[in-house]
Amino acid sequence: MDHNLAEVIINRFVQRYPHLALELDEDIRAILPKAIFTDYDLLPLFLQEFCTYRNIEQEEIIGRHITSKYLEYRKEFLAVLLLLYHPEKIHGITRKRTWQGIQNTAAEVLQCSPKSLANFIPEVITWFQRYKDFRIITTEVHEVLLEKFIDREGCEKTRTYEGFTVRNTQTSIF
Repeated sequence: MDHNLAEVIINRFVQRYPHLALELDEDIRAILPKAIFTDYDLLPLFLQEFCTYRNIEQEEIIGRHITSKYLEYRKEFLAVLLLLYHPEKIHGITRKRTWQGIQNTAAEVLQCSPKSLANFIPEVITWFQRYKDFRIITTEVHEVLLEKFIDREGCEKTRTYEGFTVRNTQTSIF
């Protein structure tokens, strides 16, 4: 669908049905986290924290040839990255492609090809949406990372990690 056409439809919907637009906006904001990261330089730190939390060595999920057991950890890490950087995608709110920057940076950090990670994304999204245990652990790790990297107010820099930015999702999506 043409982007301008979609914008016209959304604007018309908001004008005609403001109460429904408000309800829909509140429902979507309830699903999305309060803050979404935009700084890809944090990926190595996220990997380090993920591995610490899951009690695995980083080397076990890095590289092109890893065992199937550790491949599942890699998929968990990808789900956490989607929650941190592109939650609309993992929650099924948008069908937009995953940002190339996150794929390339994650591939660099995990020492594998961006294409292999891109191939995992649909599977990771399916697992997140359908498997409760997968969703629970990835959401748990996501919450731990948010606590560690974001001030209680939502978008302030933490004392430990300086220089990163997040975008606030508390504004209306319409």
